[in-house]
Amino acid sequence: MPYIIINVLHYLLSFITVILLVIVELPLALISFIVAPIYYRIYQFYRFPARDLKRLNSVSTSPVISQINECIGGITTIRAFGLQLQMLREHLKFLEDSAKCYMFQWFANQWVTVVIELLGCILSSAITFSAVFYTINKKINPSTASMMISYANAIPMTLGLLLKYFCSAEIESIAVERVSEYIELPPEEKGTFKKVSDYSPRYSNNYGKGEIKFINFTLKYDISNSDNKSDIENPLNESKEHAVLKNINLNIRPGSKICVCGRTGAGKSSLFNALYRFYEYDGIIKIDDFELKNLSLTEVRSLFGLIPQDAMLLGSTLREALTCGIHIPDEEIWNVLETLQIKEKIKERKGGLDMELNLGAVQFSAGEKQLLCTCRALLRKAAILLVDEVASTLDQNADEIINNIILSDKNVTVLSIMHRLQNCSRYDRIIVLNHGEVAEDGTYDELILRRGIFYDMINVQK
Repeated sequence: MPYIIINVLHYLLSFITVILLVIVELPLALISFIVAPIYYRIYQFYRFPARDLKRLNSVSTSPVISQINECIGGITTIRAFGLQLQMLREHLKFLEDSAKCYMFQWFANQWVTVVIELLGCILSSAITFSAVFYTINKKINPSTASMMISYANAIPMTLGLLLKYFCSAEIESIAVERVSEYIELPPEEKGTFKKVSDYSPRYSNNYGKGEIKFINFTLKYDISNSDNKSDIENPLNESKEHAVLKNINLNIRPGSKICVCGRTGAGKSSLFNALYRFYEYDGIIKIDDFELKNLSLTEVRSLFGLIPQDAMLLGSTLREALTCGIHIPDEEIWNVLETLQIKEKIKERKGGLDMELNLGAVQFSAGEKQLLCTCRALLRKAAILLVDEVASTLDQNADEIINNIILSDKNVTVLSIMHRLQNCSRYDRIIVLNHGEVAEDGTYDELILRRGIFYDMINVQK
């Protein structure tokens, strides 16, 4: 952007200098400046479409880049399921949309270049004829006329570049506009709240039972402007809502251990998203008789302990990553680490709990990060623990350790999303989701006897 502004000033001063020389030496050439309003009309005609074409080009390029990153990250999964052709077709579609927008932008640039060069040639020719006329009538000497003609020949290029750089300055501000859109996004919730630690279950017994109720609960996602649906496909920005969870009615008693399972896209992760109030929903969710919508987001998100599928440690030190800013005695942290059988590995590292974490905590393996995330969740001492398929990065021994810990505490309600169903028989209750609805609900033995969806899933994994 600074480079473009410097070029605008450079060519603007060059043009003004040429005009002043022409006015002083060739007054007759002023007639040629009747094309000035035409230049202005061309600028006004070009700037708005050019800006919108740049915006469309930026919007259409985003899905291409996003899909490339997704493919790189999930290349093994794509190959495992043989989805190479499907991903290629999607990529070509996004690429075609991006290419169309780029070509229209290129056509607009070429059109304005031709028109500006043509008008510049008219202006240059008028100045040249004026110089010849004044030379014949001996009003200026030939050397002055030659200088005027040489300056006149530079006018088409100077005007063309001036217009293009001036428009480019406005077009490039689209990037600033896109950043501004994110800055001006409405906050999730207005108001002033206390610190997270003030609402932490470690310091409050207001939400200590762990009972969860879903009453006529429905969750819908707005897909009108998702990453794969650009403004090209949805120019009117029409709202399109897709119900991912429909009319859910569940009563989860305090201290119960619930396994949530179902095929891909059944709505398992959406259930967790709703508990954290990442999205607005219809119906009622109650935590210990407190309606979730009546609590601030700060309170809501302090009610749960979470063991995520993708382990992530945030903080400059390991202590910060495990405590999340809450003061917890070292002895308590070491006890939990010892229970998870990772205490010795931490002690062997320089700094212990105060070791500095690199970006992404790359000094730990995926399995170690998962165990540390489990430690973080247990240190919160929340009455409700959400577990999202932790077995994906753990060996059998570590998986057994975590399951033993989370299932042994009778005072903690556990909701666990599971794809590997070998441990689900240890849970009190199994909820099977299918197409956003509760398809089956019961104990392990009950669902096996029904020979329904759960029974089929068990047989497929065997």
